[in-house]
Amino acid sequence: MKVTFDRMSFLEAFSLVASVTPTRTTKDILRNVLLSVKDETATLLGTDGEVEILVTLKDGVTSDQAGSVVIPVTRGLSILRESSGDTVELELENGDSVNALRLKSNRSKFRLPTADPALFPAFQSLKNTCDPDAMIQMKREDLVDGIGKTSFAVDTAQRSGRFSTGGLLVQSEGERLAFVATCGRRIVSNVIDVTSGPKITNNTTIVPLKAAKAILVAAKSSSDSVASIHAGSSRFSAAFGDVVIHARLIEGRFPDWRRMVPEKVSDNSAVVQASEADRSIRQASICTDKESSGIRFTFGSNLLVLEASAAETGDSRVECIAGYAGKESSVILNGKLVADFCRILDSEDDIFVSMDGLRSSNGAPMVHLASGDLSMCIAPMTAG
Repeated sequence: MKVTFDRMSFLEAFSLVASVTPTRTTKDILRNVLLSVKDETATLLGTDGEVEILVTLKDGVTSDQAGSVVIPVTRGLSILRESSGDTVELELENGDSVNALRLKSNRSKFRLPTADPALFPAFQSLKNTCDPDAMIQMKREDLVDGIGKTSFAVDTAQRSGRFSTGGLLVQSEGERLAFVATCGRRIVSNVIDVTSGPKITNNTTIVPLKAAKAILVAAKSSSDSVASIHAGSSRFSAAFGDVVIHARLIEGRFPDWRRMVPEKVSDNSAVVQASEADRSIRQASICTDKESSGIRFTFGSNLLVLEASAAETGDSRVECIAGYAGKESSVILNGKLVADFCRILDSEDDIFVSMDGLRSSNGAPMVHLASGDLSMCIAPMTAG
């Protein structure tokens, strides 16, 4: 089998499927990408056993026959990135005892040992996992918005002690779809529009962060305007253009986020511009340290004052313009967590901040920050 690709298109597809392949595994075959070619169409498959990505390439593909070959991820990526040719040629060399893969691009030639493609796990096609009519349809950019503005809050360090918070919850919110993440200290939600499809009514559709990031990368690079997702009892699927992604759901139940996140902003909210808040937090944080990481946020008449103090680093006081007509109120927050929220917004976006008696599920006070359909509830810190 001999097949030729446009190098940059092949590199983009190969990089995407390689992003989910494991660096450590007892199954050596998973350290490869499976390439299959038939009728001038190529598919690339990568998986770690929990998340799998299939990318189809049709343009710029020429082959002399159908066939399959596995390509080592590390060396394959290095060859594609470092080569300078416009095209790359792959040829499978069948031997008596071992197979080899030849790669050629411009003046560079490589020969890599390759495993038996029959050892590679089979891809779970959409037809095998769900009814296409049961797919939820939405704009691709809305899917990007839903994942991109919440995944930063996933509990990667497992601070909450709940395995279910290590992923992204996908759940229907009325006729729309909510993406929710929490790390125990904050909970972030983003509600987006959908075009059609069924509702996800349970709180067990928890997508692993690795899969959410892969979907985000693929959706950003796709030229397709529509995205389709499906939530099964144990798997989550996403499809757009020539990319299909499947992920095994995280087991467990997600916290009842709607009990903590208000559906609308309070009439008594302070309003501050995202870029101004971010800049002020960075300035105030200059005088914080690991022991005293909190920043006091004080809302007064059309003014937000940020203050930080630490014995070894000194004091800071930064004033920021904010729309506020209520009585003066003050709260100590983790500046980094608030800054994370500011930075996922456009610089001109307004943030509504409220401390109107919000409580977490265990009765602790919460502060609500919102911008459009994006919300974050964060637990205050104690003084000192």
